[in-house]
Formats: sequence, C-alpha cells, structure tokens
Amino acid sequence: MMPTRTRDNDGRKLDRKTLEGIRLRVVQQVAEGRRPEEVAATLGFSRATVFSWVAKYRAGGAEALRTRKAPGRTPRLSPDQLTRLRRTIVDADPRQSGLPVALWTRVLVGELVQRECDVRLSPASIGRLLDRLHLLPPHPLRGGRSETTPSMRQRHRSPQRPGTPRRSGVHFVTETVQRYCGDQPPVTLIAAAVGNGPLRFAAYQTVPGPDVFIDFCRRLMHDVPGPLLLVVLSGAAHRSGSVARFVKETEGRLQLSSLR
Repeated sequence: MMPTRTRDNDGRKLDRKTLEGIRLRVVQQVAEGRRPEEVAATLGFSRATVFSWVAKYRAGGAEALRTRKAPGRTPRLSPDQLTRLRRTIVDADPRQSGLPVALWTRVLVGELVQRECDVRLSPASIGRLLDRLHLLPPHPLRGGRSETTPSMRQRHRSPQRPGTPRRSGVHFVTETVQRYCGDQPPVTLIAAAVGNGPLRFAAYQTVPGPDVFIDFCRRLMHDVPGPLLLVVLSGAAHRSGSVARFVKETEGRLQLSSLR
C-alpha cells in the first residue's frame, strides 16, 4: 500500500489572520485576470473555495472577506438565572430551598442549578460558576495563605479520650470577604474542610463578626455528627467573648483552635 502524500501548501493549515490576507490577495489576482482554478492549485485551496471568495467579494466587497472573531461558547446560564442563583445562595440556608443540609457544597450548588435552571454542570464548571459569582471560598487545605502542612494537621490530632464519642475529624476553617461588581455589598464567606471531604461553606451579605461565625458553627454542627474540632486559619471573630460562651454551651460538642 502506497503511503499517503501530504501537501506542503495546504491552505487549511494557516492561521485565521493569514487566511484573511490570502482571501484578499486571491480575489485581487482573479480580478487581474488569473483563472480561479490556477490560483486554487497554487495556494492549496479547492476551486469551490476560491469561487466562494470571489462571490463574497463581488457581493460585499473586501469587508466580506475580513476575519471575524470566532463566537465563544454560548453561556448555559442567562444573566437573570445567575442573579437568582446568587440571591439563593447568599444569606440563605440550603434547607430553605428544600435541601437536607445547612451548608453549601459544590454538589448542592449543582443540584440547585439543575433543579432551578434545568442545566447539569460538572464539578469544575460549578467551581467556575461560583468564582464568577464571587462566591468561591478559598479551600483551607489547598494553597494560598491558608495552606496547611501535614505537621499542622498532625498537631491538631489530639488523642481520643476513652469512653467519649469519636470526633468527626479536624475541620480547618477560613473566613474571607469577597467584593462583587456594581453596588452589591461585600459578602463574607466562611468555609470548612476536613481531609478529603467536601468543602462546606456559607455566604453572608454582611461584615464578619461573632454572630456570623456562630451561625456557621451551628450549621456545621447540623451537617456533621459527633464532636467537632475547628482550627480557624483566618479571621478574628472566633476570639470574641460571645463565641467563647457559645462554645462552652455546646458542652464539648464543639472545640475551637487556631494556628495564629
């Protein structure tokens, strides 16, 4: 079987801007008297392609042969849908939307998008969506200023006392403030993660403070059974007296620590 021969002058391999110049040059050569078949053979285009360029030029002039910006991917969610989703997540408990848990995760946001907008998104697409809405909290265990090391995590693996309920892992917590475009007020994002578990977060359209932090702790305690140890990586609300009193009232259900 003979090997397939490739053409070195295949015009289909050229970039878009170069093709624009070639189209303009082709119609100019045809206008000067060269046969379209000859021009096509020389440049590596089909006869039909050259004739189509000539027809476009005669109908719309040189502008008809200009390279136009390739259309981007059609957004799967409209601006109105994005606005509604943001309003649903900010200052809202997922239980208000009929979901069984009190904190948001990517999976839950995906379920919300599918239910409200009839659109199925991958986990990566959900992350990009949250980032676009300025509702993507930094992951406490991955990169950034709040990165933790194995030694940090080991430091907070306190031994389990005999006869006490097993602790549901060490949750690392971050608190950040995100600013949105327009006149929207800033949003406080609090997130918690443990090991390879999901990133749980809440969004509050208010400044950070003890009340916000306590509300987050209540919701985390609802979603995660057993005693909890929270290692706070950022923010200062957890140092307030009201938070200390709240932790004491949990009677060991919740403990707080800090790396700072």
